[in-house]
Amino acid sequence: MDKPFIGRADGAVDMSGWPEFVRDVQTGSTKLPRGLPQVRSGTLVLDDQVLGLPGGVLSHVSVPVHYLDLNGAQAHSLSELGGSPELWAGVTKLYASNGALRSLQGLELLCNVRFLYLDHNELPERELLMLSGLPRHQLECLDIQGNPGFTDEVMQALMDGEGGQAGSTR
Repeated sequence: MDKPFIGRADGAVDMSGWPEFVRDVQTGSTKLPRGLPQVRSGTLVLDDQVLGLPGGVLSHVSVPVHYLDLNGAQAHSLSELGGSPELWAGVTKLYASNGALRSLQGLELLCNVRFLYLDHNELPERELLMLSGLPRHQLECLDIQGNPGFTDEVMQALMDGEGGQAGSTR
């Protein structure tokens, strides 16, 4: 199921801001069938084919996003995906499960996140402990299960810390 390109708030096809080599990416003998999916009602769902494009794919999103679905992303950190501080600041729900995250670099830009799903990635203990910097009063749900660094000690540290809240670990 192909999704339309995005480059403008009205969802019209506009790839002029993309580097030529991205617009003309070849996959086998056919051109890449699409660019970024369209943001609908503040929701952006990106699959691995789109996330694999060079140049920080979120740097090409210029409309507000409050729900960002990066399920299965093979990026090693959030900062690899690009995106302006304003884009990340608008995200209230981040679904970045079942991927290859090894670092939470870029997490500091999520200043309004309320729901944070980071389960089943490759996050070590030291990275998970960084979550204690999130404001306790704003985080409603945090899922970090299935990461190599997910331990009882990490959960206790997040629950006892000045910031962060384990909330739900479902």
